[in-house]
Amino acid sequence: MAPSKVWNHFSQPFNTETGLKVTCKVCNLKLSYKNSTSNLRNHAQNTSSDADSNFRRTSSAASVASTSSGGPSARSHYQGPLDKCVNNINAFAVGGHKDAECTNALLFMLAVDNMPLRTPDKQGFKVFVKALQPAFKIPSETVCTRLLEEKYLVLRARVAQWILSAGNISLTCDIWTHKYSMKPYLGLTCHFKRGK
Repeated sequence: MAPSKVWNHFSQPFNTETGLKVTCKVCNLKLSYKNSTSNLRNHAQNTSSDADSNFRRTSSAASVASTSSGGPSARSHYQGPLDKCVNNINAFAVGGHKDAECTNALLFMLAVDNMPLRTPDKQGFKVFVKALQPAFKIPSETVCTRLLEEKYLVLRARVAQWILSAGNISLTCDIWTHKYSMKPYLGLTCHFKRGK
């Protein structure tokens, strides 16, 4: 097995009172060495110099060579920059797994923080989301309303099944007022032990 390319950037290990150390040839920093080059590789990648850019090129070339030598299954784990960009765009396209994940997080925020359903249509919110992830298409108020109603129906059916399968139920009533609309409500809290 060939020695790691990281050793081009560090001196050979030497003994100190606190254990083995190596010296970085770029910044002369002394680092601990304990039979693993992970911390050395991280330091070399974070050190800005021409030698470091050479290290990055040789390191990434070595990782491509090592994955491709393992056959087609090992090669599938490596993705070049273009593959990552295309996969990222596809993931955030409507129907992609990241699109669904972000939409669910948005619906959760609207429900838990009791935010207006028009929040996704606000200009400031759109600018904020585009700064975080330009590929994400923000659903409109109409879409959010429809999705929340669908989620409500699914959760209502699930809770109904839990209540039907519960042996004992304890009910508590409470009167409360919505803080924005000032509408009064009668709240009914149901406590039960859910079966497996």
